Amino acid sequence: MKLPKSNFPSIEHIVAASAESVRPPERMSVSEAGAKYHMVNNPGSYVGPFSLDKAPYLIEPMDEMQSLDLRAVVFVGPARTGKSAMLINWLCHTAICDPADMLVVHMTQSTARDWSQADLDKAVRNSPELKARMVPGRQNDNVHDKSFLSGMRLLIKWPSITELSGKTIPRQFLMDYDRMPDSIGGEGNAFDLTKKRGQTFKRRAMCVAESSPGRDVTNPKWIASTPHEAPPTTGILDLYNRGDRRRWHWRCRECNETYEPSFSLLSYPDSNDHMEAAEQVVMACPHCGAYIKPEDQFEMNLGGRWVKDGAVWLPDGSMVPRNGMTIRRSEIGSFWMKGPAASFTNWKELVVKFLDATEAWEKNADEEALRTTINVDQGEPYTPKALEAGRLPEELAERAQHWGGSRKDPVVPAGVRFLIATVDVQARSFVCQVHGIGEGNDVWLVDMFKIRRSGERFDERGERMLLDPAAYIEDWNTLIEEVIERSYPLADESGRRMQVK
Repeated sequence: MKLPKSNFPSIEHIVAASAESVRPPERMSVSEAGAKYHMVNNPGSYVGPFSLDKAPYLIEPMDEMQSLDLRAVVFVGPARTGKSAMLINWLCHTAICDPADMLVVHMTQSTARDWSQADLDKAVRNSPELKARMVPGRQNDNVHDKSFLSGMRLLIKWPSITELSGKTIPRQFLMDYDRMPDSIGGEGNAFDLTKKRGQTFKRRAMCVAESSPGRDVTNPKWIASTPHEAPPTTGILDLYNRGDRRRWHWRCRECNETYEPSFSLLSYPDSNDHMEAAEQVVMACPHCGAYIKPEDQFEMNLGGRWVKDGAVWLPDGSMVPRNGMTIRRSEIGSFWMKGPAASFTNWKELVVKFLDATEAWEKNADEEALRTTINVDQGEPYTPKALEAGRLPEELAERAQHWGGSRKDPVVPAGVRFLIATVDVQARSFVCQVHGIGEGNDVWLVDMFKIRRSGERFDERGERMLLDPAAYIEDWNTLIEEVIERSYPLADESGRRMQVK
């Protein structure tokens, strides 16, 4: 009888390889394993070990993949965050440090094949320690199934009910989740079906899903109930809302307050030349208005932190509950970061793409470019234009709250720390609003009124004349008593008053 050909040149090699299966786990985190064993070879960009400094926001999500308190990790982010590198780093940790079977689920069979033959093969080829752990031979190293000397298997599949059923695998990773169908064979979404495969492993199981947002907002009337809640959508942001809702925050170098770096904070001039506008882009702190430039992004990321919903990041580094809230807990560690913080994103490109897409919408009513740049570049969900126009004034009026006082005798609500008055100059009046500002950027509308008559000009009968700010400089003096020196009683009925700041 002819024996099958061995993939090992000698008995010594077989004994050495078998020793790998009984080697105790190497005690290190996923991020540490990535930095030690994942070799990156992108000539012209970066060559060397995976750098944690280039994408520090990936450290916490990667290390949570080892958590015994979580059953899943969800990462939402724009393109070019490096989020796909999390899978290679987790694979290095699993294959080298802590072996266990792993299932990788791609959008389609073809994308699974492309990733296996391109990104995965390249990572294995360039990472000697990972390559040394693979079992030689075509039957052990093919496109959709790879075996390692530790006994670990890596399955590379796609979302079909056949591939997501009948398998018991403790570790799973779903790539580009929002490009998968909402339902797999009518039996549920890919995340819950995949997560089910590890149920028998209990605390040792882990399911990871990553994606940029790709599903439209379903309810434009939605109002966030907590600071970190995502708008109602299906897909990855629905999974994010199930979790503890962590957002990536920076700390301002001027005022020392924290904020989330999002596209809405980018400031650039209004110009018909989109390139000219984008070349002058900066980000303004929402607290003090201090600017940071695109080249400051690296430094800001090095000092950044993930903040859970309901938490406040204090200057001493501690995380404490936000006023009146509890820090959210879940068996899913969910993370959402926006485009301007992505290490491989260029702010100039973000602005140019947005302005070009906005122009295409205004000229041709074509939303596709706008949807793409908001989803993929900014890392935000898209609200279709047809839905944006659906909110009625009556619906906003229903959200009104009563905190004491009346329209004629307004009071300062509890929680207000100072008052701001704004004045809109009309042809024959001043339209004034007074807002109360509280901790955490909470805002209350305290008062709204019009000034129609001058305080210094009178007619023959001694009555105050109608305002004409464009013609009479003394009419502006009316603002001193009516607005600048205005004060309101506190709602606590203590008799104290608060003056406009």
